[in-house]
Amino acid sequence: MKKRWFSLALAVVLTVSAFTACGKAETNNASNPGGGSVKENGGLDESGKSSGEGNEKILRLGTISSPTGIFNPLYASDDYTAYINSLIFQSLVSVDASANLQPNLAKSWEVSEDSKTVTFHLFENIKWSDGEAFTAEDVRFTLEFMSNKNYTGLNSTYIQQIDGYDEFRDGTAEHLSGITIIDENTIAITTKEVYASFFEKIGRGVSIIAKHIWEGVPLEEVEQSTELLQNPVGTGPFILQDYVPDQYTSLVKNQEYFEGNPKIDKIIVQVVNPDTAQAQLLNNELDMIRVESLNPDDIKIYEDAGFVVKSNLLNAYQHMVINLNNPLLSNKDFRQAMAYAINREGIVSSLLYGYGNVANTIYTKEFFAYPGEEAINDYAYSPEKAIEILTGKVGLEYKGGTMYQDGKPVKLTLLYPSGNKAREGAATVIQQNFKEIGIDLKLELVEFATLTSILQDKKADNYQLALLGNGFGADADVTQNVGTGGSNNHSQYSNSKIDELLVQGLSSLDNETRSPIYKEIATILNDELPVIYLYNWERFTILNPKIKNVNVTTYSFYDGVENWDIVE
Repeated sequence: MKKRWFSLALAVVLTVSAFTACGKAETNNASNPGGGSVKENGGLDESGKSSGEGNEKILRLGTISSPTGIFNPLYASDDYTAYINSLIFQSLVSVDASANLQPNLAKSWEVSEDSKTVTFHLFENIKWSDGEAFTAEDVRFTLEFMSNKNYTGLNSTYIQQIDGYDEFRDGTAEHLSGITIIDENTIAITTKEVYASFFEKIGRGVSIIAKHIWEGVPLEEVEQSTELLQNPVGTGPFILQDYVPDQYTSLVKNQEYFEGNPKIDKIIVQVVNPDTAQAQLLNNELDMIRVESLNPDDIKIYEDAGFVVKSNLLNAYQHMVINLNNPLLSNKDFRQAMAYAINREGIVSSLLYGYGNVANTIYTKEFFAYPGEEAINDYAYSPEKAIEILTGKVGLEYKGGTMYQDGKPVKLTLLYPSGNKAREGAATVIQQNFKEIGIDLKLELVEFATLTSILQDKKADNYQLALLGNGFGADADVTQNVGTGGSNNHSQYSNSKIDELLVQGLSSLDNETRSPIYKEIATILNDELPVIYLYNWERFTILNPKIKNVNVTTYSFYDGVENWDIVE
């Protein structure tokens, strides 16, 4: 199951793939040893703790930000909503911890000799959570829903390679010609050319929605269809029970789930304060947490208290988004000077406690598309080098400790979202670093949803700089991140050579053939710096040892959630 766009703004995120909250109420509740009872609406009692009746197994998870309530996976634009959606909806395939393809809604598939057609064989016994049968018609409906000219979700680029996309979008075709329904459990999808990211983007990246629920809703009205959005019908292992913005979201197991009755009865995703999440965990108010940074002292505290601490490096990067519509920021030399000015090594060592590394391009060093250290400028911290570039190449004036442009002090504003302690600390470091080169950097702390709204608005003057995280999943295609018009291309970067290479990278299914293409992309991005790459980081999961069968993986927050269990 897959999250949508990797904002990765998690500071203390306990979503169900890395942190299941556990609990059996009253006599058997790991989360709430003192007992209690779960309210009928799945809520919290007066103490802020969840409760349950009998031997009901309850997982309580913490999240630093509330879902938006857009429980349609084709429209969710933030991680927190996507985490909930991934418990309710499913895609055709998934991947394991090693990024190997695994069945999901499809039990098997074949690829044609020309590599342009994939035929999926769906499991026969799948039902939607309202009892309706799931069929190949739902798959076609979902892909055509995303191909509609009025679709405003983030992932339209995922399916543009399907044959007939342009004709369907233009309204000159009734159906996508690249989709053939062979029978109710078999569907073939054909792309215009070989599409190397087919399984990552179409197979895994598209969660299927129910035709019988959404076919009568005009796409222009989807995001206002609150009743449907907050009462989602899916095929996944859990069903949404209750949603209270800024408080909690509760889900109950789908007893008709085709892969078996989930072992956990209920999941309560509770909004928590990052400053108090550790105490809540240690006080048995939470059972499992996921954090984006953790210091050695805290690790020892958790381990001494009997908790299990796991970590994994993400295929993701924290970065400083740059509004390239700004004349000064559009200057590559100015961006390179900013990279030299930021003490990224210090951020990794002090704020991440060494659990990560400096990032200099879009791919992590372990990924097959990374071009190697010899091809990369490491932009080692040097305020002197930054000042030299700004005064020599950019043409600014430095005097009295202040950088001037056309006689006026250079002033910039950096937006950053709340909830991630390492990133919040990085904002302060960057502010101090810029002061060292004579630039006045104003910091503005904003809500995560507010920041994403600003970045998606893509106006020329609504921001200058912003801190955010992003990622690229199990495939090297980064069209959404850096391709012209990409949904996660918040800097609005456009480079015809990059666009050309991105197309080339999708023309083969062989990673050995693709590798040089993506390495060239990574090298160009290292030079162009459409964003300032800051660091790659490890994500930590802290869990009660009574929670069993939880897999901590790079590619899924909820891997095998139907098999998670609580064992006393």
